[in-house]
Amino acid sequence: MIRKRWWSMGITLRWHGDGWSGRLTFHGYVTGENAVEGELRTSAIMKGLCDGAAVARVVDTLRREAGKTGIHLGFGDRKPSLYAHRDGEASDEPMPEGWKILLRTEAARIGWDFPHLSDHG
Repeated sequence: MIRKRWWSMGITLRWHGDGWSGRLTFHGYVTGENAVEGELRTSAIMKGLCDGAAVARVVDTLRREAGKTGIHLGFGDRKPSLYAHRDGEASDEPMPEGWKILLRTEAARIGWDFPHLSDHG
């Protein structure tokens, strides 16, 4: 019998200049030495909402689909996290003003970690 267990450490959010998208990378075990991994992504950029509502819609969509697929969010005692695409540091893809506060607020809403928690701004 093959037993599957998939898990993800969180969701990465990406700003496109006019909206948000997200992806969730998952990993898994299959008995023996085999392992599987994959990715869930939003198929469109979430536009037309304030940034907070758009981020929440992206996150809620990916969390819902992960649950339907049987992907556990977190690993062991570790909570999942929200991440920024390229750590929010890409000069060719700048994040919007106040993005750390936005992602910190969303992480708090869903009870997840945010790696930039100690940063200001």
